[in-house]
Amino acid sequence: MRGLHRRAESCLNAWLSTQGDSMPSGDYASKEGGFYHYWSNYTICQGGVLWALAEHYLYTRDRQWLYKVSPQIVAGCDFIVRERKRTMKDFGDNQKPLWHGLAPAGCVADMRDWEYSFMLNAYFYLGLKKSAQVLQDADPKNADRISAEAEDYLQAIHRALKECAAISPVTRLRDGTSVPSIPSYVGLRGLSTDVKDSVDPDLRHSYAYDATIGPFHLLMGEVVAPDSPEATWMLNYLEDRFFMFSPLPSRVELDNLATDWFNLGGFEKLQPYYVHYQDAYLRRDQIPQFLRGFFNTLASISDPQTLTFQEELDSGGGQPHKTHEEGWFFQQFRNMLVMEMGNDLYLAKGTPRQWLEEGKKIILAHAPSYFGELSYRIESSADKGRIVATVQPPNRRQPACLYLRLRHPKNVPLKRVTINGRPWKNFDADKEWIKLPVQAGEMKIVAYYL
Repeated sequence: MRGLHRRAESCLNAWLSTQGDSMPSGDYASKEGGFYHYWSNYTICQGGVLWALAEHYLYTRDRQWLYKVSPQIVAGCDFIVRERKRTMKDFGDNQKPLWHGLAPAGCVADMRDWEYSFMLNAYFYLGLKKSAQVLQDADPKNADRISAEAEDYLQAIHRALKECAAISPVTRLRDGTSVPSIPSYVGLRGLSTDVKDSVDPDLRHSYAYDATIGPFHLLMGEVVAPDSPEATWMLNYLEDRFFMFSPLPSRVELDNLATDWFNLGGFEKLQPYYVHYQDAYLRRDQIPQFLRGFFNTLASISDPQTLTFQEELDSGGGQPHKTHEEGWFFQQFRNMLVMEMGNDLYLAKGTPRQWLEEGKKIILAHAPSYFGELSYRIESSADKGRIVATVQPPNRRQPACLYLRLRHPKNVPLKRVTINGRPWKNFDADKEWIKLPVQAGEMKIVAYYL
């Protein structure tokens, strides 16, 4: 993992040193501070690079590195701030268009459309928010300024989202009920696949607009909360509609999708690792749904011979060894085992029950987190009525709360807990949480089920 961080630092520094040579593809008036050297037509990379830089610092807390790159981070944020101001125009009587305060229209993927995309704005906002957070350790004055800009940006996205949902038709679910629909960009009413003579007769692009590069990215962009009504609406119509058909001939046999819906449904059918519904389920604490999405996607897109991931699910498969897909698989896998949510840290939040069958172990060593490295070892004696865990908490700073989840293989309720041989009452048998003391150092936890 340390090697990965060193390679990430090297790549990011090399990338930063070459930026500013090209213009982003979209309605933009400047290029200063833009991260577009390699993929000028992927405007979304501006937010993505800022987010990646911030995440690198949150995991490493390398202040020397942060001081070195903070001018580029500020310049990258100022590109977004500057270009947003170009859309802040009133049209008399204080009438504001829906795109007021959003980023100018730009591209997010292979389609060269310039749109006021919710995906684009989600990652632009996330880049500002995360940059402001980490700049507090290197440039507090700019951090405060960028944080205020991010908050104003968030309000603009919320306004556009609310109005776009209000003027869009509802979407019918498989049980006969309906939920509001959210378009992928301002100016589209409802779902692209419902528009007559849509952008692509083979449904690839309309499917992509509604699912792959659609509004669900507002969750990853931290614009919409995982437990919000909007997230629930989108999860429902993604599962019932877009995960139940394929826009192109598939490399996975989907002929029995309607009858074998559990195994063949539950994952996106174009480029599955783009839509982060698995992460949403994990954050909503819907573990069976998370695991279904995690394993169905893994089985459909990975190559069992090379242990690499193809880009797309269609019969051509796109790129055969795609680091984007591989990276998101590892991120989901990592979150299953270690996940930050705000100032809290969760251990083994989403592991399969089968992993703690009698005699099995889950071992994690020197895992990085926002709070420092941590390790744990969970050993199951479930048939004898206990599961034992040894936890070495993060070594850099303490989370507000530290949770350990032990998912009994037979879903037997937790009866009592000891930590370092002493009775411990702070657990939730229904949620299978044990709330650990954050100041305790290394702990031996014994969970009893008899």
